[in-house]
Amino acid sequence: MLVLLVPSCPSERSETEVASSVVLIRRASHLRANPGEIAFPGGRIEPGEAPLQAALREALEEVALEAGDVEILGELPVVHASRRSVTVLPFVAMARVLPELKACPDEVDGVLVVPLRELVAPGRYWQEQWDPAGDPAWVMHFFDLGDDVVWGATARMLYELYLRLVSLGSGGRTDAPPGGRRRPASRPTTAAS
Repeated sequence: MLVLLVPSCPSERSETEVASSVVLIRRASHLRANPGEIAFPGGRIEPGEAPLQAALREALEEVALEAGDVEILGELPVVHASRRSVTVLPFVAMARVLPELKACPDEVDGVLVVPLRELVAPGRYWQEQWDPAGDPAWVMHFFDLGDDVVWGATARMLYELYLRLVSLGSGGRTDAPPGGRRRPASRPTTAAS
């Protein structure tokens, strides 16, 4: 997966602000796996491909992001999807300018450029303890984007990104995002994919 940080439009950022938004995709509704869900660009590793190569190839295929347009900053911790056998290695990349991103209709219904300040606004984040029968309990993270709820592995990556950004800017403090709350009654939670 490629966790892509980009600047917002120049009128929305200060001179010292480099990356202030994150790029997400809405997976195509006709896909067999996770249709319509919000995710980061990325996907399966092809035979003989390194994880970073796969992330960059998938970003090119899904949103027309050229590898030369970004600087790889590092990795986030490996995330396990709810199907515990699926692991995801997220790479954090930053673009100095907002690249021209185009959704590939075979894989992506839309590209979302979400300001980081929206993700940490009061009431946008919550977590739940999930205790499926026969499995160990785990914490599920959620980010409310208004019309969309980010959850599952993508929300876990956003949470890890938030912890890293807060730690960098606060001398090591890693508080949870502000605005923690319970799931809204109007939003049913379904099984993560």
